[in-house]
Amino acid sequence: MDLRRSWPTIGLVALLVLDLFLVGWALWPTSPGATAGAVTARVTAPASPTATGTPSGGDTTTTGADAVTPRPLTRLVVPVGGTAVWAADVGTCAKPGRVYLSDDRGATWTSHAARGSVTRVRPDGASTAFAVGGDRGCRVRLWTTSDGGGSWNGPRSAAAAWGRSPGDARRVNRPGGDPVTPCRGRSPVIDLAIVDGSRATALCGDGTLRRTTDGGAGWRTGLTRTGAVALALGSAGTGAVAWLEAECDGVGVGALAGDELGTGRCVTGVDPAPGEVALGVAPSGVWLVAGDAVLRATEPGAAFERVSGWPAR
Repeated sequence: MDLRRSWPTIGLVALLVLDLFLVGWALWPTSPGATAGAVTARVTAPASPTATGTPSGGDTTTTGADAVTPRPLTRLVVPVGGTAVWAADVGTCAKPGRVYLSDDRGATWTSHAARGSVTRVRPDGASTAFAVGGDRGCRVRLWTTSDGGGSWNGPRSAAAAWGRSPGDARRVNRPGGDPVTPCRGRSPVIDLAIVDGSRATALCGDGTLRRTTDGGAGWRTGLTRTGAVALALGSAGTGAVAWLEAECDGVGVGALAGDELGTGRCVTGVDPAPGEVALGVAPSGVWLVAGDAVLRATEPGAAFERVSGWPAR
């Protein structure tokens, strides 16, 4: 075979392969509602006969058919103090979310419409809070309430607040600066935990936790947990991570301390999809939203007990 005569054919095939790659890359979804949030052949283990809170592997890596593709949070849970708990359906820029409030540790809830999408809720107690999200033009905005979400003031500029972008799942709004992309490549921000104006941690779609201590100017990788779907941090920087994997017929939750993630527990009796898992920490304990269930544990790594159903039901 004369290789010199084959070079034009080989070159044409190479160009076609490169063209297909570039088209696929350009069409990769970036918004929270895009198909990147779908589950890819999620496989679950047989139901465990033990009670909610059985031990689960902490660093198990799932691959192939067992892998879960996380998606940005569509539900939030934010406990504050000893009894108050806020929660939210994120919604979209075109369809505003809803905010829920309990002042009795989740026994009863009130429900109120938000003014836009809700990517972050920051309460000061059982009545006062601000919400960050997007207006109908998907511009990042901030609203405040002093009556538990019954009425909202705003919208106002969100330039001084952290929050996930309502229009681009890769971007994060940060105090006093332009939005940033804390995750590497085209990986979306699944969850964002804020400690203060300078310190925050982003949970990325590839399972990495990316930390900043300078207000978002720089980010470093702390750890990677395949299948991670939610994150929560307290004021001391400790908290919890939740994940989905085939070995746990429910949700795995482990204690987080710095760059160390505990072995964790498998919280059974729940069946959430990616995006329907959320975590929050407060003096009242660790709160977990898993599909249509709201649960609480006394501390990260402890057994969870169901408190109520998701308040939207």
